[in-house]
Amino acid sequence: SDTLYYITHSIIRQALFCKTRYYFFSLTHAAQPCYNALISSSIMGGAFMRLALTYRHTIRASQLGYITQSVVNNLAPLLFLFFQQQFAIPLSRITLLITLNFCIQLLIDFLSARFVDRIGYRACILAAHVFCAAGLIGMAVLPHILPSAYAGLLCAVVCYAIGGGLIEVLISPIVE
Repeated sequence: SDTLYYITHSIIRQALFCKTRYYFFSLTHAAQPCYNALISSSIMGGAFMRLALTYRHTIRASQLGYITQSVVNNLAPLLFLFFQQQFAIPLSRITLLITLNFCIQLLIDFLSARFVDRIGYRACILAAHVFCAAGLIGMAVLPHILPSAYAGLLCAVVCYAIGGGLIEVLISPIVE
């Protein structure tokens, strides 16, 4: 549990508040030292210890990105029978979800070359994970909320396909 805490803590700190020129959240210069003191220190044995981020942390965060992408690409096919039985959606429409997923990922791959350099890698990676999480949560919630379960699944697939496409484009250059 300590290792999981350390990895999660490092990924969040690295993704949000490392001192680089790209900030997803803009903190004032006065608030930055206070926040860094709270976030980057952990109580271990009664003493405060500063966590130093290294290249190894970046690799671990990238590996978690690869895991996120594999979940995005493989979860819907695993749930084909559930969608068919639970929502009475024909198999031909369910397979369209996978086709839509990969088409949107290819489109995002093509378009991301234009905006990633302007926005920055950090903000795009964070947005990719937010889109993936929103899509996966939407896959569980939207079919029950919207009048058409299929429309809910389509919305969720579009959302997590955007995140999966960004992850696909951004993780490899970060690792290399």
